[in-house]
Formats: sequence, C-alpha cells, structure tokens
Amino acid sequence: MGTAKAAPNQKGQVNLVALRADMDGLPIPENNQKLPYKTTTDYAHMCGHDGHMATLLAATASFVANRDKVPSNKGIRLLFQPAEEMPGGALPMVKEGCMKNVDEVYGYHNIPNFDEGDIRVCSGGFFAAVTLVKIVVKGQGGHGSTPHKLKDPITCANYIFNALH
Repeated sequence: MGTAKAAPNQKGQVNLVALRADMDGLPIPENNQKLPYKTTTDYAHMCGHDGHMATLLAATASFVANRDKVPSNKGIRLLFQPAEEMPGGALPMVKEGCMKNVDEVYGYHNIPNFDEGDIRVCSGGFFAAVTLVKIVVKGQGGHGSTPHKLKDPITCANYIFNALH
C-alpha cells in the first residue's frame, strides 16, 4: 500500500498517523464446508482478521476519497500486522522501521459485544501482547480413595488454571 508523505513533526502537531490491523490466520482448520471462500489450509481467519483487513482498507478508501480536505503535510501509514496471536507480532515490524516518523497509532480489533457502529478509543497500550507460558506440574499419582497419600497434579493444575483464568 505504501505510505502517504508527511512533513517532519513540529512540536504539538500530528503529521503522520498509523492505522494498524492484524492479518494472521490461526492454526485452526475451517470445517464449514458450505463456505464459498473456505480456506484450503489448516489456517483460518477465526477471529475476524479478514474483517480487520477490510476495515483498514475501507478507512484508507475514506481517507483517499477525502484527501482534498486533509492538509498536504498530513498522512496515514497502513500497518498490516502478521502474527498477532503468535510469537513475533509487531516487534519485527517496529525493528524494520514501520513506526519511523509516526506521531500517533491506532490499532483496532473487532469486538462482537460492542454495538454495530461503535468506535471506542483508549489511550496507551491495550491488547498489547501475547505471552506464551509453559507450566509443568509434577506430582505423584495414587488412588482416589486415598487422596492424602498422593500429590495430585490434576488438582494442582486446575488450581493454577482457575487462578490464571
């Protein structure tokens, strides 16, 4: 898509705004055989990522259609972020310079429990990271009739799960 030209930022002015949407497919096969656009791989857009891309393109189309109303030193940069739900995400993009000269960034995600047409904005980081955690629970099995004689890893793992959830 490229980048709209923007003049260097002067104190207090926003010249370049980045709009970010994620575009990754999740490692979940599409099992709905009736979909005309069914994926043929083991990855699918189960979280609305295709909708994210469509709305980013729609926002871009709106910007372009109204470009004559926008000062010539203002612009947008489109960030189609891969690997939102897996290791990688935004960090490789940032390291490659996608945020260079960006004054503000708006990332968005559809949320099904919002009313249609709602746009909600939060300052600061929001939905900002994916962290993978591996927890190994070790125990000593036994018989259910003598729970006092075992170190039950299932019960322990459930306590951990409930506390984290």
